[in-house]
This record gives sequence, structure tokens and C-alpha cells, in this order.
Amino acid sequence: MTALITGASSGIGEELARLFAADGEDVVLVARSESKLNELANQLSKSHSITATVIVIPGWKNRLMVTSTSFVPRFVTRKLVARMQRT
Repeated sequence: MTALITGASSGIGEELARLFAADGEDVVLVARSESKLNELANQLSKSHSITATVIVIPGWKNRLMVTSTSFVPRFVTRKLVARMQRT
């Protein structure tokens, strides 16, 4: 599976990218900060032997991303709980 992660240069998006990569899943990282995305992609690729693709969207700041409010929290919670159980 490949995970598409928006806002991957920091915060929740960055942490989700790390969680998916730690599970061995390829990631597509999307955000405005090219340098941060490239740095994260390099880290994840080397640490987890996955493919990390970078997509930079300049001027994305004022656009609204709409996601499913029921799917995302459940999915993120499952990922975080699974991660905590492994440590």
C-alpha cells in the first residue's frame, strides 16, 4: 500500500508519514516546504527501506482540505495504539 499524506512537512502529517514508513508502507509526501519534505523523504527511505515520493504544492496555504471526519480519527487512533503497543 502507498499512503498519500498531506501536510507532511510538520505536525500530525509528519508523524503519520513516520508511522506509515515504520510499518513498511511507501509514502507520498505533500506540502509546501520542499526542503523539509526532501529531508523527511530521505530519512524515511534510509531508515525503513521504503519509497518516499515528494510533491511540493507552492501557494497551497489558503486552500481547504476536506477529509472524512469519521475515518481519519479511527484510522489514526489504530495506528498510534498499535505503535505504542510495540514499544
